[in-house]
Amino acid sequence: MTVDMNSLGQVLDTTWGRSSTPMTASMSVKMRILDAERISVTFVTNVNAGSERELIQVRRQCEEQAASIVKQVLTNVKSNYKELEGTAIKLTEVGNPEVSIELLGGSPWNPVRSLLFKSTCLVEYS
Repeated sequence: MTVDMNSLGQVLDTTWGRSSTPMTASMSVKMRILDAERISVTFVTNVNAGSERELIQVRRQCEEQAASIVKQVLTNVKSNYKELEGTAIKLTEVGNPEVSIELLGGSPWNPVRSLLFKSTCLVEYS
């Protein structure tokens, strides 16, 4: 089966309109077509952590949240594509997500650190 790239692009587009408005302002999921077989799905959220121990716990929670939300988003992509094209699309996550945490702000006088959590996974489609 051949995937219609125009329809796939429409389903993945979150740059304007209703699809660009997230459920919450503290997280976002963006998708982009990489080539004729893969898309990239990136989950980003802002979190706060007060200590190194809390940072480990926050990272675990964010990884679980990212996996859950990406799964939900991919389910929506499948149903929207089927609605648009009338045929199903198969989406398969490849490997483990690439995770990064960036320090956005902190001060020696304030123990709370603002962090940017980012998880990017590759998804094959057919």
